[in-house]
Amino acid sequence: MSFEVLDRARERWGELLAGEVDSAERRAELGDRLFEEGIVAGDRPLLTVLRPHLITEELLARQTRAAELVFSAAVKVRDGVLSDERLHRLHFGPFMEWVGELVELDAASPVADGALARLDASLARTRLHFLELNADAPGGAGHHDSILEYFAELETFRAFEREYRVRPLPLIPPLLEAQLTAWRQFGGRGRPSITLMTRTGDPVRTSSLEINAERFRRHGIDASVCDYRELSFENGRLKAGEREVELLLRAMPTVECLDLRDDMKPLFSAVRTGSVCMVNPFRSELLGHKGIFALMTDPAHDFGFTAAERRAVREHVPWGRRLTDEATSDPAGRKVGLVDHVLAEREHLVLKPAHQFGGSGVMLGWRQDQAEWERSVREALGSDYIVQRRVPLHGADYPTITGTPAEQSYFEDTDPFMFGGRSGGLLTRLSLDEITNVHTGGSVAASFAIEPLG
Repeated sequence: MSFEVLDRARERWGELLAGEVDSAERRAELGDRLFEEGIVAGDRPLLTVLRPHLITEELLARQTRAAELVFSAAVKVRDGVLSDERLHRLHFGPFMEWVGELVELDAASPVADGALARLDASLARTRLHFLELNADAPGGAGHHDSILEYFAELETFRAFEREYRVRPLPLIPPLLEAQLTAWRQFGGRGRPSITLMTRTGDPVRTSSLEINAERFRRHGIDASVCDYRELSFENGRLKAGEREVELLLRAMPTVECLDLRDDMKPLFSAVRTGSVCMVNPFRSELLGHKGIFALMTDPAHDFGFTAAERRAVREHVPWGRRLTDEATSDPAGRKVGLVDHVLAEREHLVLKPAHQFGGSGVMLGWRQDQAEWERSVREALGSDYIVQRRVPLHGADYPTITGTPAEQSYFEDTDPFMFGGRSGGLLTRLSLDEITNVHTGGSVAASFAIEPLG
């Protein structure tokens, strides 16, 4: 029933839009405001469509439950690997050789790792597939909520509200509460100032953080954005320029911080001495290691999943393995040589670096011929890669802002944000390419939960 309701709601939105409830001038005015607020990636808009992502309350509840179970299973896998010397060496060894000094830097911090996280997912017609977990420095909340407001001001939206109960799903309020929870875990009192640290040379990231800071200020929080090069550490205090840093929202991935380690020394010193509350801690990167998703589906390991977690993993996490020249079980449970299986199943598999982000290094088997795939597999064997089963990507038709064409078919990712292990909203990304990432041409659509009136 939920899918029928959803199909009719999308159809009805299109009918209202086609009735020109909103004038072209009004749409242009709202679109200009998005540019003024920085809802752009370089010289292109981050919003390219004229319909939000709609989801029924029933489907949202089901997806929320699945996301929370998969997240809790990921935590158990991470903890199991850390407590098992052999698994730790095998799955985290290469990564720890590279970035371990940072992961261990804040091991004693009382702030929970993965306080902010995002499950990246693809919604097929009947099933949500979780592909990986960004538990290090997930972004996009500010852009999402600005786009949410854009849709709420359309006359089409107001007409739609007369027929449907519509609930916006903002990300900023739970994001702020998660940071304040981290502050209390740290031992802080009152309401801290929040410094959002980034690399200001990245316009997409910076504009989203500026929106975050402005919205935090609406909630009575003193907040500002700083470039990592503004940080200094003196007399046991971390500063951004002349401003003392109390709570720092780290919007730079751990691996990026490591690459810029000379400029990051003030932050490293503050973290080492427990002088700053940082969200997320560097150790959160382990929770986002893609090897966790590969281990999650391997029956050779017992991580103490509950029956509900096992069912959620079985139904929502695609088969995966760390790429090694060893025997394992295939998706049907049959024993196979992994390399032989990967070479034979090219059109159904993806190769991913275990600890990269933004779609970097991902190789899609169905886009390579057999010779290219064999080279890719051999090269990946000498590095730290996982192989994952291809899932059916969800395609959705959206009306376009420019009207050229009037409708466009997009690949659609529906990514639950997790705050302290609880689902707190969705980041929906659209792309003409199968890898839906904002930095590689993707756009963002805000999400609303709906129910028919009456």
